[in-house]
Amino acid sequence: MTVNEKLDEIEARFDSDSAEEVIYAVPSMVKALRAVLEVHRDGGESQGYTKDGYGNIAHCCITCGSFGEYGEPYPCETVVAIIEALGGAE
Repeated sequence: MTVNEKLDEIEARFDSDSAEEVIYAVPSMVKALRAVLEVHRDGGESQGYTKDGYGNIAHCCITCGSFGEYGEPYPCETVVAIIEALGGAE
């Protein structure tokens, strides 16, 4: 089963009227999100490109880009997508 098929399966549980199905799905979803956030975390200062050009970036994702030379600002697009899906949590 692919990841997208698994997500479809979990999403289908939310469409059901069974509270048990929803309760079953939540812990695995939280665990998956925490695993992604552990991979995409703030590694501190690095250098890279921003809208203002190349230079120091105070907070960079440890996974995105090439840390140390082509760092990606943190929060990265992955973390931003999760934050937005959670309704703007910080």
